[in-house]
Amino acid sequence: MKFDGYMLLTRADNLPLKEQRAILLSLLDEDWTRVIRYALPVAEDTLAKEVVMAMEAHLRTQRNVLVDRLEFYSRIQEEGETFDDFLCSLKEIAPFCDFCQHCFDSQLRDRVVCGARDDEAVKAMLKNKDLTLNNAVDVCRASEVARNTHAELRSGAIGKVSAYRRQRSQTREYGATRDINQKCTRCGYRRHKDSTACPAIGATCRNCGESGHFQSVCGRFDVDVSDASTERTTESLSVPTTSRWGERRHRQCKRQVRQTIADVYTKGLAARPTPQVSVTVTHPAGVANVRCTPDTGAETTVMGSQLALRLGIDIDNLLPAHASFSAVGGNPLECKG
Repeated sequence: MKFDGYMLLTRADNLPLKEQRAILLSLLDEDWTRVIRYALPVAEDTLAKEVVMAMEAHLRTQRNVLVDRLEFYSRIQEEGETFDDFLCSLKEIAPFCDFCQHCFDSQLRDRVVCGARDDEAVKAMLKNKDLTLNNAVDVCRASEVARNTHAELRSGAIGKVSAYRRQRSQTREYGATRDINQKCTRCGYRRHKDSTACPAIGATCRNCGESGHFQSVCGRFDVDVSDASTERTTESLSVPTTSRWGERRHRQCKRQVRQTIADVYTKGLAARPTPQVSVTVTHPAGVANVRCTPDTGAETTVMGSQLALRLGIDIDNLLPAHASFSAVGGNPLECKG
C-alpha cells in the first residue's frame, strides 16, 4: 500500500517498466534484491506491482497459516489498551489467516466479542442476535467513551471535594494554632477557654497598682529584664544610669510609677555558687571588665556605686529618681538616680 502511494505521488507509473523496477530495487535492501533476482519467478519486464505481489507470496511460504490463526484467535485486549488499538491489531493479523471473503468480517466480529475487556460492552453485544462487525465496533467504542468520561467527571468531583476538605482542615489547624499561640492579656499565660478562670482576676499589679492583671503584662511601664544583676550583695541594688539612661528614667518617673524589686540576688539556697560571666564594657572614660550574674530573676537592672564608678558614671551628675524601690522583704533602697 505504501509503495502504491509512493508510485502515485512520484508519478512513477508513467515511467518505463525498467525504470519502475529500478525504483523498487532502490527501496529494498540487499537481501530482498537477491531474493527478487534469484528466488522469485519474475521476468525483467514485470510490472513493479506484480513484483510486490510476488514478494508477499514468497513471505507466505515462509510462515504456517496455522501460526497466524493461532495468533488471531489468541489475541485479546490487554489491560490499558484502547479498543481501537485492539481492533487494528486484529485487522493486521486477519489477512494472513487465509479467511474467505464471506467469513472475514464474521471472524473479526467473533474475535471482538471474545477478546474485549469491557464486560458491559460484551453483554450489550450478546443481546443482539443480528450483531455485525460494525455494530460490535460501535458498542465497544461507545462503552469505552462513556467509561472514560465518567472516570474524568468522578475524579474531578473528588478533586474538588478533597480540595475543599483540605482547605477546611487547614483553616481548623490554623485556628487551633492561633488559639494556642494567643496569650491572655491579664496573666500572660495561654488564653483560657473560660475567662473567669484567669488567675489575674482580683490580683493587684505590682507595677501600676491597678487590679485585674499581672505585672508581666502591664503596658504602662516597660521593665528591662534582660540584663543581669552585677552583684550578690545589697550594694548592687542602685539604679544604673548614664545621661541617656537618666533621661529615660526621668521620663518614666514622671508617670509616678512605683516599681518593686523582687529577688534581685540569690539567697544562698543553692548548693554551689551562682555562676558569673565576665563582661567587657566600653564607656566614655575607657574600658572596664565586670563580672556579672546572668539571669538572676530580677525585675529590673541595678548596680552598686562602686560598679558605677568603675564604668565611668558620674553619680553626682545623675537625674533625680522620683520612684521608690525596695529589695527582698520590702526593705527600702536608696536610689542615687
